[in-house]
Amino acid sequence: MIKKIFLSISICFSFCCSCNQPQKERNNDDKLAELTLNISNCSRLYTTECQLRKIVAFNDKGALCLNNTEIISKPGERKIAIPIDVTVKAYVDFSGFKVDQIVRDSANNSISVLLPDPHIEITSSKVDYAGTREYVSAFRNKFSEEEKSEFTKQGIADAKKQMPEMKIIEHARISASQQLLPMFQMMGFNNIQFTFREGISDELINSESMKNLIKTATIQ
Repeated sequence: MIKKIFLSISICFSFCCSCNQPQKERNNDDKLAELTLNISNCSRLYTTECQLRKIVAFNDKGALCLNNTEIISKPGERKIAIPIDVTVKAYVDFSGFKVDQIVRDSANNSISVLLPDPHIEITSSKVDYAGTREYVSAFRNKFSEEEKSEFTKQGIADAKKQMPEMKIIEHARISASQQLLPMFQMMGFNNIQFTFREGISDELINSESMKNLIKTATIQ
């Protein structure tokens, strides 16, 4: 079943003569067309922002293995802990919003609006170099830049796994609905129901079906 957020306002309706109904229908259609144009002009509507701090830790004790059996250990060890600050934003792209995404029920004087899918953008992923801690024994080589780069990628991957707990999709939808509601009210619509496409949720945020809705910025 399509998930819904109901945003309704009770008002007193005045009775109109039946001869005025055709003109009223045309007026409402014109309003919806104008409203659709205004919404599509919003383009990207950023709705939610979250900050995450991940610490990637790695401990290399230098064990040498043969056939999955540890036989020799290198003298000493090396350890590293890299803090990463990740900024996650959600937005709804209304540039392709069309009038057929608004369904009007004249009998109940209500409209149902199908909102576009929220997009998630990891806008920045910055390594805290000052907070990075590294220990390397005298007999071991320091961590290479390639190794450190792989560790930071792991931190971003861990941040993505944590996103379902942030409820960023839910917050994005609620925020988008709240920001659009006044636009519908100004056009005279008061019984408004916002709906969303199935298969897009916080629980499925790391699934293959939502892969195209998530973008990652370059690591700084």
